Amino acid sequence: MKKSICLLTVLLCFVAIFLMTSCFKRNETGADLNAESVNLQDISEQKIEKNEEEKQEEIEQTNNNEADKLSDSPQSEGVADTKELDLNSYSGHWYSEDYFIGLDEAGSTVFYGTEIILNMEEAKIQIITTSIPPASRIAYVETQIKIADSKATFTFDDDAWGNGGEGTIIFKENEIVVNIDIKNYANSNWSIFSGEKVFTKD
Repeated sequence: MKKSICLLTVLLCFVAIFLMTSCFKRNETGADLNAESVNLQDISEQKIEKNEEEKQEEIEQTNNNEADKLSDSPQSEGVADTKELDLNSYSGHWYSEDYFIGLDEAGSTVFYGTEIILNMEEAKIQIITTSIPPASRIAYVETQIKIADSKATFTFDDDAWGNGGEGTIIFKENEIVVNIDIKNYANSNWSIFSGEKVFTKD
């Protein structure tokens, strides 16, 4: 009888130990699962944050590239921006670099070179090219101009010597550059100037 009781006691101890071990393993497994779940959630949140940061960086980079493209847009050096172009400021008398006006030995006024008169309100140009004295031949053109992209264009049929052609004006800061191409020569003794000249105001 005593042996049976001892065996039963030992058996109950083994059962108790087995049950305790099983519970411990279950708790440990549950803790591991919870830890893995937390880790997965943290990793997921980190990936979402990283993706959002990358998207934001891409947007900022795109905006910067667009800004660089706008700032790198080609523009002729020294040419006034049409958005800031004050057309009225170009009205008045302009003189070529070789223009001269003064008195001769007799005290008479002499002048030669090229003078341009711009009337921006009426979109009109006058060009006077005078030869050196004593000949003092004068070629004269008066015509309308068409303004676009910081430039103006014009044509003329007669410069008072039978010559015709076309020209362009480039508006710059404190100066204009005028280029004239004579298309129809009249084989006369004089003409409006041909080629490119820089003009400054009086």
